Amino acid sequence: MAASWFVKALAQGEGKAGWENLEDAQVDLGQELLPANLEAHASAEIDRLLAGEGVRLEPGSAGLKWLDSYLRRGLVEIAHRKFRASFPSIAIRADLEFGPLLSTSTVQRVAKITVKKVIEDIQRDPTRGEMSAKTRLKREAQWQAIKEFFGEDTNMRETGRDQVRNFMDLLRRLPSNATKHFPEATIHEAAQLGAGL
Repeated sequence: MAASWFVKALAQGEGKAGWENLEDAQVDLGQELLPANLEAHASAEIDRLLAGEGVRLEPGSAGLKWLDSYLRRGLVEIAHRKFRASFPSIAIRADLEFGPLLSTSTVQRVAKITVKKVIEDIQRDPTRGEMSAKTRLKREAQWQAIKEFFGEDTNMRETGRDQVRNFMDLLRRLPSNATKHFPEATIHEAAQLGAGL
């Protein structure tokens, strides 16, 4: 999604006229790359991009932070490419992450990696040894707790340290054998009920 945004943004800027004199280019480039202007432009692009894709990222999530960083660097690279096109004799270092991307590039969509997919991949791992029946039941309860807390269809990019910290705190509050004591309760309910034991 982000690489496709870069390719489209690069193509939109290619048809526009560059600068005729170096002084104007330096002033314009300096204004465009001011942190406040870059932040506002990236924020607007993120909102437009996510709305267009029908994607929602939690404020402060790792996925949103990564996207913000990628778009800011992409905006800088687009401005630098425009400058280099107008003044090819002046060297400006290119961002290597965007090096292979051109306005004519075709970017393939990357599959979303969900919590459920990661759990399934771990369970199918052939290097894992056989488990006893008791261990298998314990693992199933753990997988269920993870899916229930994070949501099995949650994109792994949307999980961050705060969520993992909250999950670990919840696990500390769960009573031992929570599924045995409270078979119908969610993990949040079991933690609350366990506090009364």
